[in-house]
Amino acid sequence: MSFDIIIDWKEFKTTFQNHEITMELRPLKRWASLLLTPIGKEARDAAIKAKNRKAQLYNEISGSNPHMSEEEINQRVIATYKKEQSYSVTEDDINFVYKVQEKGEKVFPEHVRNIKGLSVNGAPITNDILCQETVFGPLCISIISELMNRSQLTEQDEKNSAGPQPTRQILDETI
Repeated sequence: MSFDIIIDWKEFKTTFQNHEITMELRPLKRWASLLLTPIGKEARDAAIKAKNRKAQLYNEISGSNPHMSEEEINQRVIATYKKEQSYSVTEDDINFVYKVQEKGEKVFPEHVRNIKGLSVNGAPITNDILCQETVFGPLCISIISELMNRSQLTEQDEKNSAGPQPTRQILDETI
């Protein structure tokens, strides 16, 4: 029995400025993984922190405004989150986003394609624009975090790759 891992492009859905963005991602090649490893944990932590804070804001806003529409709640969440972020941006944050986008310029051409749901000045967004415009820093962090996650074997993959485990009975019979 052989173990087959599929390394191929798969769809990734995320949100940016309260709009759904889809793209295709390919698991990282070794050179890209080595390049991203130093910032990978920071990217994952930043993405998780942002997602958790937005969920917390959503619960707070929806709980205190039961008659608000879903769209109004989401708009208020984004506005509140942006305001919070503008007050708490540090030099380390700016440097981190710069590092993420700089590494994205090298990695994205071979690992990110078919970005849908986002345009710039009426034209489809490209990997170059994504990595060169500061406004897309949070989206780049989300993409890198997902690339890192998709490039690791899952627990089930690891179990499958170990092959069948010998039982005590088989071991006893061969001794």
